[in-house]
Amino acid sequence: MAAVTISASIETNLHYTLDCQAELIPCTRQALVVDEWHTSGDIEQTLNYWRDARQRNTRSTTQQPIAAEPLPMPNFFSALPDAGSQLADSADLPFLTDHLTSEFEQRWSGEAQPHLRRIATQLRWELRQPPIQMALSAAAQFFGATADDLPQVVLVAIRDARFGSRAQLRGDTMYVETALGESVYDRLPVVAHESVHYWAGRMRAQQASKLASVFHESDSHCASIAFGLFDEAIASAIGNGYFERLIRSDQAFDAYLKLPESFYADPIIDLAAKALLPLVSEYLDDGRALDVTFIEQYIQLTARTLANHCNSLALQLRTSGYWLANTDMLEASQVSTRALGSATVLTDVATTGTSAALVAFQGLSGIIMTPSGDVRRLPAFDADMLDALTESLKENDTFVLGWSRNAHASLYVVVAPDSIRASQLLIQMVALKRQRFSGVWLPPPLPGSRTSD
Repeated sequence: MAAVTISASIETNLHYTLDCQAELIPCTRQALVVDEWHTSGDIEQTLNYWRDARQRNTRSTTQQPIAAEPLPMPNFFSALPDAGSQLADSADLPFLTDHLTSEFEQRWSGEAQPHLRRIATQLRWELRQPPIQMALSAAAQFFGATADDLPQVVLVAIRDARFGSRAQLRGDTMYVETALGESVYDRLPVVAHESVHYWAGRMRAQQASKLASVFHESDSHCASIAFGLFDEAIASAIGNGYFERLIRSDQAFDAYLKLPESFYADPIIDLAAKALLPLVSEYLDDGRALDVTFIEQYIQLTARTLANHCNSLALQLRTSGYWLANTDMLEASQVSTRALGSATVLTDVATTGTSAALVAFQGLSGIIMTPSGDVRRLPAFDADMLDALTESLKENDTFVLGWSRNAHASLYVVVAPDSIRASQLLIQMVALKRQRFSGVWLPPPLPGSRTSD
């Protein structure tokens, strides 16, 4: 197996800190090693400059598609900019070079730098050990890849683990937060987890579509939810289950397995991942690749494990893809995603010309967000659904239409005058309704408003 590139430099940590403080990425903001800039002048001015530079750089960066068309699998076609190599360089950021670097280095080099160097050295060593190499090879082979194809690892220091820690894959780079003083064994399963996302995202389009169709064509009432949870469930089962077992004693692993949310910091994904561990272990131990039989068994496991949750409206929405009528609705989808704790990043925007997975696959559940005036321009998800929307618009300009596609999949069309109202409407609906539904849902009247008899 080729050596893994591991970076723990001041530059990548500074970039990550600025991205985090500017709220451009999900991160453990309250635990950053450098969380205040007392001597750097107007930090808000600096962060605004940083946001602008990042946005200009992102617009100028051409992302190569993984496949000719997006694959209908959650997270499998998400290619986000690499915050290390694709950020605007220091020449374009005078605030950074003139004020922030020296101050950041003074605070960062005390404890963070030695910690990151230790973790990087130990991680390189552990990844070369035969049991770990064999497990990485089996996991890569499961997705039709090789263990030589691994993303770059960027280590980012945070003060402590009381607030949790994050890891994320962006492009060909994984960013792994590590708390001061923690063991390399706390981060090794995380590296495996993010590697699974990396390999899954590079599956051949034909194979991924074949596997996705098993979900879409299933008659299980949990199939759509199982589809939405799959990306994190499989990564957690492999990284936080299979690899975690390699580095713990049997007794320690059994205790770890019984802890709530030990595989993933979400109760539903944690349950799904733990249910999947025996099946994953069987496949990896035998050197087998992900196939139709695996997906069928995974759907059955999910149905048994989440039997009491599969009719939950909130869970169905969390595992739904988004279709947005225009880019103005992007903010609404992002607000909704944060509020609902969405488990999928499957998003199509009509004006970008992307292949609309919700149109193509009847087995997908989806959230369609559209301004009231654009309803008649929606694509043909379902002719009867469009008729129902048109009729509802005669009476109201703010509502949600629930539309059943099959035994396990539904569409929820959020119609509102603007993006802010659309996100509020969706969040309000989840707070007031517990079960999946079909038909029109109207928000309750605002306090103090008058209703006609």
